[in-house]
Amino acid sequence: MNSAPRPRQRRRLILTCVECRKRKQKCDRGQPCAQCIARGPESICIYEKFKSPNNAVARASSKSTESSPGQIQDRASPSLLQNAHEYGYSKSDAFSSMGILTKVISGIDEVTPSHRPAAPQIRSKLRADYFGYVRRLPSKAHCEFLINMFFKDVNHFNGALDEVFFREQLDRWWATAYDVILKQGPDALPLDQWYFPALIFQVLAVALQFLPTPHGFLVKVLKFTSSQTFTELSKEYSDCGEGLSILIGRPSSTLVAIQSSFMRDFWCANAGDLLQAWNHSGRTVKEAMSIGLHLEPELPSSSKPEELLDSLWMNELRKRTWWNLFVWDSFMALELGRPMFIDLKKCTVTPPIECEIPPDRLKRVPTPRSDSDPPIPLTERILRLTISRRFAEIRELESQGSVPQNPEKVKELHDFAVKYREDLPAFFRVTNPDTRWDDSCPFVPTHRELISFLTDSFLMALHRPYIFTRSKSQREVYNCALAILDSQDRLFQFHRASSTQWFVGTTFPTFDAAVLLAVVLVSNPERYHAAFSRPYQSLQRALERLRLIGLSLPLAKSGSEILESTVRRVVEAHERAGPSDIVSTELQLPGVLGEQYPAHNAPSEMVSPDVEPWHFEVKPSEMEWTAQNPEFFDFDFSNLEVPMPLKELLLDEEMAALPAGMDAYDPSFWPQPLEQPGLPDISLEQPGIMNVADNSFWNFLVGYPTSFKGDSL
Repeated sequence: MNSAPRPRQRRRLILTCVECRKRKQKCDRGQPCAQCIARGPESICIYEKFKSPNNAVARASSKSTESSPGQIQDRASPSLLQNAHEYGYSKSDAFSSMGILTKVISGIDEVTPSHRPAAPQIRSKLRADYFGYVRRLPSKAHCEFLINMFFKDVNHFNGALDEVFFREQLDRWWATAYDVILKQGPDALPLDQWYFPALIFQVLAVALQFLPTPHGFLVKVLKFTSSQTFTELSKEYSDCGEGLSILIGRPSSTLVAIQSSFMRDFWCANAGDLLQAWNHSGRTVKEAMSIGLHLEPELPSSSKPEELLDSLWMNELRKRTWWNLFVWDSFMALELGRPMFIDLKKCTVTPPIECEIPPDRLKRVPTPRSDSDPPIPLTERILRLTISRRFAEIRELESQGSVPQNPEKVKELHDFAVKYREDLPAFFRVTNPDTRWDDSCPFVPTHRELISFLTDSFLMALHRPYIFTRSKSQREVYNCALAILDSQDRLFQFHRASSTQWFVGTTFPTFDAAVLLAVVLVSNPERYHAAFSRPYQSLQRALERLRLIGLSLPLAKSGSEILESTVRRVVEAHERAGPSDIVSTELQLPGVLGEQYPAHNAPSEMVSPDVEPWHFEVKPSEMEWTAQNPEFFDFDFSNLEVPMPLKELLLDEEMAALPAGMDAYDPSFWPQPLEQPGLPDISLEQPGIMNVADNSFWNFLVGYPTSFKGDSL
């Protein structure tokens, strides 16, 4: 009788997470893996324990784990892959070279289980630094005051955060964070909790930027000294949040880390540092893409209703965060003349559902808002997203110069904006708006003006390259600039009455529209001579706003100085066109928010679909105003760079760094091309921003009065 031993059954190592094994999908063994990142939420990425005393790999892994007492309990990356992120590999790409290597090495190097996303590995000597940052957070009472103010008065401007999710994370932080840090060290915190104090710092910093003047005494105890301003305190908090994020490290970014970075972008813009805001937003976008926010999350397949609903709402939060980044990126690029960081062709994520995230989200399914329901803050964001998707097409047209290769494309975008305005909900229309929600939804009046500005800004940006090559485009820029200035005046009066320090929100649109309006008036004064008092008063009110804001915002002060010089040139051009006594020094302010809008403020009456073929003049001699102003005949309008006043405002800020005695408005002191001598030693991240060519619109505008010296009116 044969008693041959039975063949031993082969036991395979289980290297995939539970969700990937269930779905029969490839798992990259990440913490969390790429599949769970794309599916969301990341907390479902769990690895089962594998115990086999006869398995050499398990013994080696256990020995390796026990020999590293300073490491956290979660599964760390294999030793060969510890610094893989330094080569720029994305953790969300399972099919890159490093992604494939990770899957191979993971099965050999270690199989230690994990039950939550791995926290970043921070050395013991840095734990004191982490705790030092956390200790700089204000007391819970002061934090609650500023956080309440942020969600009441600020968050609706850009929808950066969701209050329900933030409150849940905040409660967990107050309940457990300090005890865990003191007793076990920060390594014991969940991954999102690592970054959460950085997000708190950014929220406090932005709240202080918008702090109403009467409420200052409630938080003055937070100042280090009595002489410290709230602006300085805001910067201190924002720098703490940024420093804490850098201390933790970028490679292990989570959704909370992205939100904190986005809030830093918002803070930089509010502080007037547009260059820093644009550069930092590029890093935010890259980090968001590294965790797959630009990809459509997969539907969860949990059998438990609460887990399913939690995943659905988390997917909504991820979508909102990503599309907020896109709206921010597209608008910054359009206004500053900078490249966009986000390419829609590489994004598969769909827009979010227009609904509020309820406190009892684990019992409710996301349901879109009906037309009869009151508006919510997300309503404005979705409308903004609709038009922001077309900004990239305007940027492409700008690269073609003042004579587009396809004029029909310009016409199509123009008609799109007109139709967009006509289809706006009644409560967002500027002409005869539905104001029934204005009291119950205090954000609606502000959002109405923001949507109005966005639409007029879209049309103004579309037509600004053709100010000198198409007569109707010049008229569109004129009308849109007036509408924007009136809208910004109403916004400024509203926020000034409420004592909200929202300076940046009116500084940049005001400066942009005022300078473009001045360009039109200087280039063709005869056309607008009869009705000059209308644009002149708008320019005077814009100048007054910038002067008032300039007391708190240096960038606005620079803008007021530039605009003051520009208005003088406008007046000189008007006087050259002929004598007139219609210029009134009495400023007539537009109606405040909620009142009936004057007829001249109704953009729908000014801008309409153009059914005629679009014609662009190529030669200066074909332009009607060059015959009236012979001095313009030699100016190469067809090669004039696209007018971008905000870009020029930043240029003026950089010119302030030049040696004393140099006049920023004297063309002889403009920076020379690189191959010519006399180039000032100014280092910028964007080469060419300081390059003011002979045919720049700023050179044209600044040099206008000098070209008429010696002429009689």
